[in-house]
Amino acid sequence: MVELKLAAGLALALVVGSAGVVAAADPSVGSVKGDKYRMSGAIVADKINVLTDADGDQTLSDGSAAPDAPKWTDVSKVYVATNKTPAKLRTKMQQFHPPGASDSFYGSEARPLVDDKIIFVAVEMAKKLPGNAKGQLVEVGLAGADATPVQVGTEFDTRAGVETFSLSGLFKTGALATGDTDVVGKEPGADLQDADYYNADSGVYGFYDPKRATWYLAIPRAGVAEIAVSVRSTTNGGQVVDRLALPDGGHFIELKDPSGGYKKGAGLPALGCRAIETFSGEGGVLELSDIDATFIRYTAGVDPSIGQNKRADLFSAVAAGPVSVILTPVGSGDEPTTVEGELSITPQENAVQLTFEAPAGQWRFALADELKTPAGELLVDTSSLTGPAGVLTGPGLDGLVAGDLSCVTPEAVEDPVDADAESQDAAEGVEEPEA
Repeated sequence: MVELKLAAGLALALVVGSAGVVAAADPSVGSVKGDKYRMSGAIVADKINVLTDADGDQTLSDGSAAPDAPKWTDVSKVYVATNKTPAKLRTKMQQFHPPGASDSFYGSEARPLVDDKIIFVAVEMAKKLPGNAKGQLVEVGLAGADATPVQVGTEFDTRAGVETFSLSGLFKTGALATGDTDVVGKEPGADLQDADYYNADSGVYGFYDPKRATWYLAIPRAGVAEIAVSVRSTTNGGQVVDRLALPDGGHFIELKDPSGGYKKGAGLPALGCRAIETFSGEGGVLELSDIDATFIRYTAGVDPSIGQNKRADLFSAVAAGPVSVILTPVGSGDEPTTVEGELSITPQENAVQLTFEAPAGQWRFALADELKTPAGELLVDTSSLTGPAGVLTGPGLDGLVAGDLSCVTPEAVEDPVDADAESQDAAEGVEEPEA
């Protein structure tokens, strides 16, 4: 039992230590009318979704905090919309930011037709790029049906859960450019070698506006369900990464409605964190029905400082006890399967946890009967955590998979095994040994 508690505690320590700043900054989601926010003077969509990133949340490449990173490396807002390529956008780009211009970049296959679907992405930085900057690249991860799964050890990997990613912006050569990299089939969390990059044709085009300190991109949408956005900046102290964090700690933006899942309602708080953890039965710590299976713990919660009454209202729809969980396999044509899970409320009553056992594989999961908060959010929703790729399960996968647990304190997270063990011990009059 001690081994499992250490694994869960380590996962919490990683998130609290590296992402606590993100949670405290209260990222927000909203929208503006398309005629109020344009690309090169052209309206790209009727509505532009606006996702505000936390201030000062940059990290180093290993995921550790970078509190001294310069302001020009800090993502302020990300604007996202989808549409068919507006004819005016093609005209305006050719007029004001043609191929070869010093402020623009065009991929090798950037020949947009009017009927081609695009993803509009604009990334506003906290400060404009300095003249002596060594490099700044906007990384957009594109996630579809063949995306690489997320798993333990990939929580800081901006390429986990995507099929392809584009890098656009100022390269170390001093020129603006863009290129796409296909990571399908790559081991999740594996470092890419120089030879692995730019192995796919790119249809991305865009430009940099120094007055707005903003990167503007138009990206082909074909087959893309969700995206993730990061900015990689080369500074005197090394590479600094700012990964757009959504209000629940996830990173994947659903293109069908980027702002739909985060709207507050009824005077209630929005969910402040979601996370997925996995625990294997390989080491004999867990008694699972299948030695190759994985115990999954999903958590959704709010900041514990929120008043007890509001917390109670938020989770009023939750009835602790057995529930049916639908497992949908990813990357195969197999039919979904249903397993039994357990819903519970943490001791501090600020988070809901779903636990269940899943066979080895790659899965998306959801409750058979949806539960929503009175504010309209799905309690069990992994789209922002894994994208369409789902989670990898199997032997040896123990710890945090994805998400943010900073709003759930360690003492509020029950050991998924010991909760049952303690009740059994109490019935038999057995005292739990000291740690």
